[in-house]
Amino acid sequence: MKHNVLVAQSGGPTATINATLSGVIKAAMESDEMGTIYGARYGVQGVINDELVNISNCIGDECELEQLTCTPSSALGTCRMKLKSVEEDDGDYKKI
Repeated sequence: MKHNVLVAQSGGPTATINATLSGVIKAAMESDEMGTIYGARYGVQGVINDELVNISNCIGDECELEQLTCTPSSALGTCRMKLKSVEEDDGDYKKI
């Protein structure tokens, strides 16, 4: 049975973010157990707001993956949203 992958990133929009995304995509593409690869636009905010991108349809070959690795900024966007504790407000955790 194949499992889908969801990537949601946070932090400063640097080339490191894209290199990490590239590594996740490459590992998922090489695995026989992975199905569709989704990316959340703007990190956890994208998960909460259901703003997901089907990355499987965006990266066609190794060359495009290498270009992503070397591209500055962050392809999916990023956020620095701090969730409230579960005890304080569990609404976002339920959405996630």
